[in-house]
Amino acid sequence: MSRFAPLRALASRSWARWKAIAHVIGTFQARLLLSLFYYLVIPPFAIVLKILRDPLALRPGQGTSFWIDRADIDPSLESSRRQF
Repeated sequence: MSRFAPLRALASRSWARWKAIAHVIGTFQARLLLSLFYYLVIPPFAIVLKILRDPLALRPGQGTSFWIDRADIDPSLESSRRQF
């Protein structure tokens, strides 16, 4: 038996306890940071985006209809092969 065996056992137990404590700290920290991000960053960004843009075209347009005019599609076989 090595003379460092008790020291290794103590280090092993200490390391196992530290991993458990670090896991609890990490879980708390992750929840805290993600909650802060969710409540402090996302709402102002969403408000600014809502005021400045309408990415889903939910606001009524200038006309009386919600119809969106699209350009005519070329029905040729060559344009069908090159869609992108």
